[in-house]
Amino acid sequence: MKTLFNVIAIDVDNPRNLPHNKVILFCYSIFLLVYLIWDGYESFTLPRGRERDFYRAVVFWELPWLLVIAVFEIIALVWNNHLMISILTIIILSIVTIWFGLLVSRMRKSM
Repeated sequence: MKTLFNVIAIDVDNPRNLPHNKVILFCYSIFLLVYLIWDGYESFTLPRGRERDFYRAVVFWELPWLLVIAVFEIIALVWNNHLMISILTIIILSIVTIWFGLLVSRMRKSM
């Protein structure tokens, strides 16, 4: 569902306009919040071991990035420089995605 909203928010049919970054940031905030709740629950209910450690690492990844995205979303609501908002959105979401990829690859190596 998040992907569908993001595709609509990017507005690929209208290449002259910048994406609707506020919608994209909102979708990512909701996505991270839902997964934070899920992963937090898993990290408390699983028995001790590698899987539980992985979920805790994911929670410690999700918390700061959820905060960063939420704060930037609030900034984007009041800031009128749409080009800069687009550039910073790309940078922030790229870092979030790369960091998560590294986290998952670390998990695969340890399991």
